[in-house]
Amino acid sequence: MIHLRQVESSMISHVGYDEGAEVLRIKFKRGDAEYAYKDVSMREFTSLMKAKSIGSHFHKHIKKAYVSAKIPQGE
Repeated sequence: MIHLRQVESSMISHVGYDEGAEVLRIKFKRGDAEYAYKDVSMREFTSLMKAKSIGSHFHKHIKKAYVSAKIPQGE
Protein backbone atom coordinates (compact mmCIF):
# COMPACT_ATOMS: atom_id res chain seq x y z
CA MET A 1 0.00 0.00 0.00
CA ILE A 2 1.27 3.45 -0.92
CA HIS A 3 1.30 6.07 1.82
CA LEU A 4 -0.18 9.32 0.52
CA ARG A 5 1.06 12.63 1.84
CA GLN A 6 -0.70 15.95 1.61
CA VAL A 7 0.84 18.52 -0.73
CA GLU A 8 0.44 22.23 -1.37
CA SER A 9 -1.32 22.48 -4.73
CA SER A 10 -4.52 23.98 -6.07
CA MET A 11 -5.38 20.80 -8.02
CA ILE A 12 -3.64 17.91 -6.21
CA SER A 13 -4.38 17.05 -2.60
CA HIS A 14 -2.11 14.03 -1.97
CA VAL A 15 0.85 12.25 -3.56
CA GLY A 16 2.43 8.87 -2.85
CA TYR A 17 5.12 6.71 -4.41
CA ASP A 18 6.14 3.06 -4.32
CA GLU A 19 9.80 2.94 -5.31
CA GLY A 20 9.93 -0.84 -5.76
CA ALA A 21 6.94 -0.91 -8.11
CA GLU A 22 7.68 2.53 -9.62
CA VAL A 23 4.06 3.57 -9.10
CA LEU A 24 3.03 7.15 -8.44
CA ARG A 25 -0.40 7.77 -6.90
CA ILE A 26 -2.02 11.16 -7.12
CA LYS A 27 -5.26 12.22 -5.45
CA PHE A 28 -6.91 15.23 -7.02
CA LYS A 29 -9.00 17.81 -5.19
CA ARG A 30 -11.64 17.94 -7.91
CA GLY A 31 -14.01 15.02 -7.56
CA ASP A 32 -11.73 13.37 -5.01
CA ALA A 33 -10.38 11.22 -7.89
CA GLU A 34 -7.22 9.17 -7.44
CA TYR A 35 -4.96 7.75 -10.16
CA ALA A 36 -1.93 5.47 -10.29
CA TYR A 37 0.81 6.19 -12.84
CA LYS A 38 3.05 3.24 -13.80
CA ASP A 39 6.80 3.11 -14.48
CA VAL A 40 7.52 6.48 -12.84
CA SER A 41 11.16 6.71 -11.75
CA MET A 42 12.27 7.94 -8.34
CA ARG A 43 13.96 10.81 -10.15
CA GLU A 44 10.63 11.90 -11.67
CA PHE A 45 8.88 11.59 -8.31
CA THR A 46 11.59 13.68 -6.64
CA SER A 47 11.30 16.32 -9.37
CA LEU A 48 7.54 16.45 -8.83
CA MET A 49 7.88 16.90 -5.09
CA LYS A 50 10.54 19.62 -5.46
CA ALA A 51 8.69 21.51 -8.19
CA LYS A 52 7.67 25.10 -7.55
CA SER A 53 4.22 24.14 -8.84
CA ILE A 54 3.28 20.48 -8.41
CA GLY A 55 0.25 20.87 -10.67
CA SER A 56 2.25 22.44 -13.50
CA HIS A 57 4.95 19.79 -13.23
CA PHE A 58 2.30 17.07 -13.32
CA HIS A 59 0.75 18.51 -16.51
CA LYS A 60 4.09 19.03 -18.27
CA HIS A 61 5.95 15.85 -17.29
CA ILE A 62 3.60 13.14 -16.02
CA LYS A 63 -0.01 13.35 -17.22
CA LYS A 64 0.52 12.18 -20.81
CA ALA A 65 3.93 10.56 -20.38
CA TYR A 66 2.85 7.61 -18.20
CA VAL A 67 0.13 4.96 -18.32
CA SER A 68 -2.51 5.69 -15.68
CA ALA A 69 -5.41 3.88 -14.06
CA LYS A 70 -8.17 5.33 -11.91
CA ILE A 71 -8.19 3.92 -8.38
CA PRO A 72 -11.64 2.98 -7.08
CA GLN A 73 -12.57 4.97 -3.97
CA GLY A 74 -11.62 3.25 -0.76
CA GLU A 75 -8.58 1.36 -2.11
